[in-house]
Formats: sequence, C-alpha cells, structure tokens
Amino acid sequence: MGFPGNWSWSGIWGPKEVVLRDLLGPLMAQFVGRYRSEADLILADGDRVVVQARGHATTVRGEPYEQTYCYVFRVANGRLTEVVEHCDTALVERVLRRPPRAPARP
Repeated sequence: MGFPGNWSWSGIWGPKEVVLRDLLGPLMAQFVGRYRSEADLILADGDRVVVQARGHATTVRGEPYEQTYCYVFRVANGRLTEVVEHCDTALVERVLRRPPRAPARP
C-alpha cells in the first residue's frame, strides 16, 4: 500500500502482513466505535480499479474524521497487487498519529 506525496505517511507500506500489523492496526486503534467507509464511484479499466469513497469515524480524542479518498487498485490474476491511496492529508496530519513504524521510501 502506498501514500504518494511528501508528507509524514508517504511511502510504501508492505507486504500485506506489515500493512495489517504496522499500519491498519495502529490506525484503527485511534477510532472509537465503528469506522464506516462508503464508495461513491467505482471505475475499472484493464488491471486498474479506481474507487472514490468517503470515510466516517470519531477519534478516541473525540475529533470527527470525515475523510475523502481516491483509491487506485491494481489486480493481477484475480489478486490485489497494489493499492495507492489519495486522501485529505491535512486532516490526517491534524487528527491522527502516524503509526510508529515508518513506511519504506520508493
């Protein structure tokens, strides 16, 4: 999984076990209750799928987390092989703590 750009979370998080343990685990622990995500648009072309989505949650500190996403997925042989996430980076920096393990730089 990758976050493009030049901000504190940018880089490549992987492989899958690392994403689950070092990124998603600490990230989801920052939300109280249920994190909800809704897809607004899904487009597919060849091996790429683009999803525009919205996320809704509240942080453990009581801050609203209303996020907008654009995911670009690559699929090969029926398996997800790449995920690139674009989001409101200012919101992430303002209300979330980056997981302690830093992503790899490409």
